[in-house]
Amino acid sequence: WLSRKTGHASPELLLGDPIAFGEVEQKLSTAQVSRKVWWVVANPKEWSWDRLFKEKRVDYRYGRLQRNYPLVRKGDLVVGYQSTPDKRIVALARIARELYPTADRGSVIDLEAVAPIDNGLTYEELQSDPILTASEPVRMRCQGTLFALTEDEFDHLAALLTERNPDLRRHLEGSVTGVGPLTRLTFHASYSYEDFIEGFRPVDTKGGNLTLRLEDGIFKRVCREAQANPNKPYLVLIDEINRANVAKVFGEIITLLEKDKRGMSVSLPQSKEAFAIPSNVYVLGTMNTADRSIKLLDAALRRRFSFIELMPDSSLLTGGKVGNLALDEFLDELNRRIAAKEGREKQIGHSFLMDSSGPVSDPEEFARRFRQDILPLLQEYCYEDYRLLADYIGETLVDKDAQLLDEERLRDPDELVRALELAFIKAGEV
Repeated sequence: WLSRKTGHASPELLLGDPIAFGEVEQKLSTAQVSRKVWWVVANPKEWSWDRLFKEKRVDYRYGRLQRNYPLVRKGDLVVGYQSTPDKRIVALARIARELYPTADRGSVIDLEAVAPIDNGLTYEELQSDPILTASEPVRMRCQGTLFALTEDEFDHLAALLTERNPDLRRHLEGSVTGVGPLTRLTFHASYSYEDFIEGFRPVDTKGGNLTLRLEDGIFKRVCREAQANPNKPYLVLIDEINRANVAKVFGEIITLLEKDKRGMSVSLPQSKEAFAIPSNVYVLGTMNTADRSIKLLDAALRRRFSFIELMPDSSLLTGGKVGNLALDEFLDELNRRIAAKEGREKQIGHSFLMDSSGPVSDPEEFARRFRQDILPLLQEYCYEDYRLLADYIGETLVDKDAQLLDEERLRDPDELVRALELAFIKAGEV
């Protein structure tokens, strides 16, 4: 799948190239395919949307709401509204260039034509619509130039526009899905069912008050998109999956995660909608068992996931040296000492000693990582037990009787490397 998407010869080659892998990850990510929709107001006294369709591309002045202009991105969809005397939606456009300065007009954005709209919604119709009346442009009576539409508002507006103008469907469908082949999430203590599946969220009303609106969560949107594209795989990558109350976040859909339950529907308690997890949706969770034991995960969830343990892999450091210190041997010996005292889950990962091109080779960079990343972890493990710390990194760097570190050696990359050579090469020889 990856090779078809990227043109690489095989997934193995792609996974072995950190730069290429990062580029593909960005292309597949939901954050990249998600587009905003903007509501742009044209005042016929300055220019009308007819001009855009004659010239195909125009620049548009910097005005109200100023907070929105820096958020505009190339490719974002634009709903074009014409003010007095028309007072209706008349065009679809796209952002052709983000905010930039000009010599004579100040800062502007560029718009390019997509399609004119016949029989667009009027201002009165927008006001009377239960969803669009709460939108930013209607709440501010279109007194400005650039407004934002939420995903729900745009979906509703797109349905109304295509009902009147079926030819617009090809321009509107898929413009703002908010869902890509890869969706990345990070769970935390306050992550909830409402974030993941569905829930009521506060929205501004026309009068400036707050009301509650039922909105879909990210996983529900992914599943809807996957149902519409059954031959396309969708991956939800959840980092730190153990940091939320996972059983509460998944709720009643926990049963649907099982392989033989894919496609089976349950009724969601708030929307009363039927919901299913398609077979082309995959969930991958990552967790650090050193932070929180897997035993704390809900047993019902654990039996619905397969687990793959990823331990430090010193083979990725083979051939890497700083001075005479072989990094693979250094990591193996350090982890042997840690595992003997603290347990295997507290071992140091190989990523501490790697960058995008491979093992670290610069003494200064190695010294920085040792001081700022590795040493603080070891000190945490030791709880100021300097005798134990000396067992880890050697007595050249640690005065266990005075309970002090040799700061001068730690600050000197060459001296630090020599001290570690003494502590680890000799240990290897023994």
